[in-house]
Amino acid sequence: MNAPSARSPLRKPGVALAPRVPLRAPAGSVLPLVLLFSAFALVAASVYIGAQFTIGKPALSGPAAFQALCNARSGIYKGLELLSKPQADTLARINTLDSMFNKQLFLFGKQTSVVADGSSGLTPDDTPMVVQPYGSDSFGTAAVSLTQRPCFDVLVSKGEFRNAAATVRAILGGSLYSSFDTVCRLLTGTKPEGGLIAGTVAVIPQQTVVPDSKQAQQVQEFRTGDIARVVYYYRGLLAQKADTSLPANPRTVQTSEQCAEIPEVVNGPLFLSSPMAQIVWKEKRRVFVLGDVQVTGNTVIENVEIVTSGELKCFDQSVLRNVSVFTAKRLVIGDRASFSGNALALSSVLVYKDGRIENQSVIVSYGENKTLAQDTTQRKKPQLPVSVFLRGNALVDGVIVACGTPGGIEADKNTVVHGALWASGAVVLQGSLYGVLRANDLTDMQTLKARTIGQGPPQKNVLEGSIRRLESLPGYAWPFFMGKSMIARWDEG
Repeated sequence: MNAPSARSPLRKPGVALAPRVPLRAPAGSVLPLVLLFSAFALVAASVYIGAQFTIGKPALSGPAAFQALCNARSGIYKGLELLSKPQADTLARINTLDSMFNKQLFLFGKQTSVVADGSSGLTPDDTPMVVQPYGSDSFGTAAVSLTQRPCFDVLVSKGEFRNAAATVRAILGGSLYSSFDTVCRLLTGTKPEGGLIAGTVAVIPQQTVVPDSKQAQQVQEFRTGDIARVVYYYRGLLAQKADTSLPANPRTVQTSEQCAEIPEVVNGPLFLSSPMAQIVWKEKRRVFVLGDVQVTGNTVIENVEIVTSGELKCFDQSVLRNVSVFTAKRLVIGDRASFSGNALALSSVLVYKDGRIENQSVIVSYGENKTLAQDTTQRKKPQLPVSVFLRGNALVDGVIVACGTPGGIEADKNTVVHGALWASGAVVLQGSLYGVLRANDLTDMQTLKARTIGQGPPQKNVLEGSIRRLESLPGYAWPFFMGKSMIARWDEG
């Protein structure tokens, strides 16, 4: 019997065999190539989509951020409107769609509520008030708060729209100054004799303005109610921070590192002085000092608000830059010290030797001096009717205001003032003034001293120094309680 052939395996007759498939192709496999190209396409698509999202994201977030900024801007003007119309019944009648900042901009017929939470006005306690600037709340809202400074009001508006937010800060000041050509404005007497005046002199008696008239509201120079509100506000804060149970120990700062350790309330005097290294204190914060504050040596203080129940004295080469100061007593700047910012002193202001007031600062003397009747136990010398003293080689770049009692200003012959001297009483000007002067009358030192013994003001005005025009005077800020309120500074960020 013949064996089956190797080439002829057992099979059924007439059935063809399937071709053999090798386990490994000699030219490689197609599947890895497909996977490779698929992965490459996935990476390319992911990179493209990510790039398009990155490019398109600003286009998507830009309008939302701009809308939030518009809400913040609108909140500032809403705050101004609330400050000008604080009565609750007036708020109910305000149409937010026809206000001073978007008058007839949108012609919707729907009246909207100014204040979302039903509050009747802004108070200087940093409490936010939510307002809706538009007829529909789908455009976002703004939270407006009021912060008090010694010479300015600060409105802060935080606008929100979806996930975007923006903040606008407006510093509110006054806009009171004479016409550009009028460099001297007096309320009594005649035109000044002597001295040099390069400009127009106006003698405008205060009695010519009818009380409670529209003209009186426009030319009102010292709003006593507003400045009394500032004094009441800071005195109230000092009374809240006072702690009579703790001893009033002086606190001395001699290094920059110790400045960060100064607490919010210093229950006693505060001294910043270093005979060796420089002291630098840069912080945006408010510090209460229940005593005197004395800054000497090579000390730099910046962006700090100091509220003190005593005096604030700066000597040597100390520098106070962009600061806010409320002092219940005197403000003294002597030697080669410099000050820039705004300050309100309830008593007097003294700048002497080479002391400087810089950067268009605002200094206000409330003139709250004790009278002789308050102390009957000992006899005191009568005080001069002056609350601001500029002596020696004092240099001033700013607005000096002396209001209240006595409300006078004295400027020695070597003093130079760029800006304004604005006094409710008499002014003795022996130095140089570039800007504008306002006073009840101009006099000399001899006549001023005679007033302390009961003699009345003279019928003529005397000028010993000089008054010249200042081209940049309209750019100077004024205290918010003088003249017509305006936005002195606008910050967005």
